[in-house]
Amino acid sequence: MFTKHLSKPYYLDQLESASRRIAMTHHKHSEIVHWRTHLSSNFYGEKKILPVLTHIPSKESRIFFDLRLPLPDHSYCQIDVLIITRNFALILEVNHSPLQSLPKDYRFMHVNERMEARMPDPLSQAELQAHQLTYWLSRTEFQSLPINYFVVLTSPASYSHPSYGCNSQVVHLDQLLTAYHSLNKVYTSSPLEESELNRLCDQLVTGDVPYQPFILDRFHLKKADVLQGVICPECSALPMKRLHGRWYCKACHHTSRNAHVEALKDYQFLFGERITNQQACAFLKLDSSTAALQILNEVASEKSGMNKTRYYVFNQ
Repeated sequence: MFTKHLSKPYYLDQLESASRRIAMTHHKHSEIVHWRTHLSSNFYGEKKILPVLTHIPSKESRIFFDLRLPLPDHSYCQIDVLIITRNFALILEVNHSPLQSLPKDYRFMHVNERMEARMPDPLSQAELQAHQLTYWLSRTEFQSLPINYFVVLTSPASYSHPSYGCNSQVVHLDQLLTAYHSLNKVYTSSPLEESELNRLCDQLVTGDVPYQPFILDRFHLKKADVLQGVICPECSALPMKRLHGRWYCKACHHTSRNAHVEALKDYQFLFGERITNQQACAFLKLDSSTAALQILNEVASEKSGMNKTRYYVFNQ
């Protein structure tokens, strides 16, 4: 049933690392935090929708989370949730944006402490995705499959703006199963055989290109903009000092044996998965390359190269 499972987006990990490692006074920090909040909210909404989707009969559906399909014009068709059956395809645009992160020119509303804010128009986004997916399918043998879309509001504080009226394509989370079963009653013929459905799903999996940018380029940052050192897990001060096999925070006096793990993850998300002993020594602000070597040997899942060119890769 779940052909592509829900997982935390790599880009969200990158944004979280960047928001920790770019100083709050930097002119790009607020933009990074904005996108982190937006993507985190979207991921939270997708997690809320997951239990509902488990009630869709598994024999008749294939479900994909976070598909990103390349198009000939070098753009991408990005879909939060795609449900494929033999009778139809259904795009779900998940909407769970927090009030404080919203741009000004949007038609969906959020209510919070008697305040209203305009939200992005997810209905237009879903409509665009349907057009893009139609075009993507037109280049395959499956162009006869009908495509539908719903906007799913996952926050109890969200409601549809009156300008939409009673639009049946905008549903709250508790209405999703009913809306899905209504589609099943409309589309009773099957353009796809079971074998064709499986081939289409294989093509969707193969065609998926997750968004994993080099984040410093994405926000026009330089390596020197990234704060180095081990961040204290207790008070977020940096850098911690390595003393006798432990990390010590001068600000709150907290000690930790493995605080370097999160620092190395930050390095991986910001600079790439490979790190050398010299790079680790500099990033962790260690006085000894021997200490860096010991740490890397403890956490590395892969090593390659010799001497100064030796690099390490570790599990996220």
